[in-house]
Amino acid sequence: MNDIEIRFGNRTDLNEIIEIYNECIDDENPSVAYESKLDVNHPPDWLIEKVNNQSLIIEKLNNEIRGFAHIGEFILAPEISEFCQLGVYVKRIHRKSLIGARLLLGIIKVASSLGKDKIFSFVLESNTASLRATKRVLNFLGILPAVAFIRNAHCGIHIFERNLKQGFNKEEILFFEKHINTYFQTGVL
Repeated sequence: MNDIEIRFGNRTDLNEIIEIYNECIDDENPSVAYESKLDVNHPPDWLIEKVNNQSLIIEKLNNEIRGFAHIGEFILAPEISEFCQLGVYVKRIHRKSLIGARLLLGIIKVASSLGKDKIFSFVLESNTASLRATKRVLNFLGILPAVAFIRNAHCGIHIFERNLKQGFNKEEILFFEKHINTYFQTGVL
């Protein structure tokens, strides 16, 4: 466990980040199935911007990036700069571990340190693992029924939010201290 590193992503990480992103698109229960695969040879501007703005973190063990999380503008109200939206992506072989939870709480902390007031997440109703993880730290707002058409079927999207001004509860603080601060390399968190 001591070799785990949680840090801001940089340009040298882009190929592995894109590979993880594309793997998530191929999954049977993807959170991003409605997205297009990314080209490792031509990273999109939005991804480079997240790296440059320190709004993307990775978890790495030895030389392998096992997952990443990022924040971006809230798609339902991009004009409100105090709101943001998160995404968490974990390599298939490393799921059902604490990686997603560490990245989720880590990116919430990053959003708070960047002065964001609220963070939102959209999770496909078929992605049960992400729903369980998200329900633990964000508040459920509602469901957009059958708004996504994925794999020839309509799928609802669950919407979650969290008021970042309220900080972390005791359980989250303990988890953060034990599982995140230990590994975070930049001192920001």
